[in-house]
Amino acid sequence: MKPDPEIIRRRNTFTGNRIGDTPAGPVERTRILSLRIVDRALEVNWADGHRSLFHFVWLRFNCFCQCCGDTADGIRFIQITDVSSDCAPTSVQIDERGDVDVVWHHGNHRSLYGADWLRAYCYSDAE
Repeated sequence: MKPDPEIIRRRNTFTGNRIGDTPAGPVERTRILSLRIVDRALEVNWADGHRSLFHFVWLRFNCFCQCCGDTADGIRFIQITDVSSDCAPTSVQIDERGDVDVVWHHGNHRSLYGADWLRAYCYSDAE
């Protein structure tokens, strides 16, 4: 049985994945220059020259919005089997904080990924 989204929203006010802010703003390692959709993945080009690929299913499952999970306690409200294997974004953009804002095709679900979080969990080739 899936939990009621309204109850989840009241308990979990966090709306995205973020490790923490740096007082002086993002450093080159965590500053995103551009985003591009490549096959079934999101390509992130970083200011320090590194390139990351994040597969759509992995990104969608790792959403920590109010309905998907809580980063404070690690409790997930979705399972990997809840994510459609053909999930894809309808839009991706870098927001005013420099983070990645994704709207997913299935259900118009919105996910926010902190640039620092994406870089910390990058699983692309070593830098």
